[in-house]
Amino acid sequence: MTDTTSSTESSSTATTDPTADATVGDRLRAPPTLLRGLGVVWILVVSWWIGGLVGVGVGLAIALTVRVARPVVAVAIAHAGLLILLPTLTTLSSIVGLVLFELGLLAVLLSERPFEFPTAVLTVAFGIVLVTTVVAGLLWAGHLAATGMLLTLVAVVAYGIHRYERVTLGLVVDEPADRGEIQ
Repeated sequence: MTDTTSSTESSSTATTDPTADATVGDRLRAPPTLLRGLGVVWILVVSWWIGGLVGVGVGLAIALTVRVARPVVAVAIAHAGLLILLPTLTTLSSIVGLVLFELGLLAVLLSERPFEFPTAVLTVAFGIVLVTTVVAGLLWAGHLAATGMLLTLVAVVAYGIHRYERVTLGLVVDEPADRGEIQ
């Protein structure tokens, strides 16, 4: 006769332990990591530097969201909080605050495993291009030009995502070289 209490105890411990890895669908969801914690602390400090007491409130709301939701949702909520902290980007200090805030969000976003390195690099590059384009348009050409650049950039990225999705789903087929043309 085998001892079933030890096996049931270990399985119940594994399911109730919040630090244990859990499978969600076909992905392995890792426990909160040091990178996520450092990102949250960084966001709190930067929010305090940007907005004082209001910034601390926004930072705590973001920290709570990071704790209870997936990092992607927390980043979306954090950007809404960023609009409270930085309503305009007309000074160098506000641009520096934006970049520092985004670094903390990047740490939170990259803390969810598994992440693919090329995807992370493309996300960072897109963010840098987006922020640079909008800020340059605002500073040099005005609101109308910045809006036009932003809409064009979003349209190009949306089309690229659409094409990438079609290729990865296998909806794009290669056409044969001979199309029945008369030679």
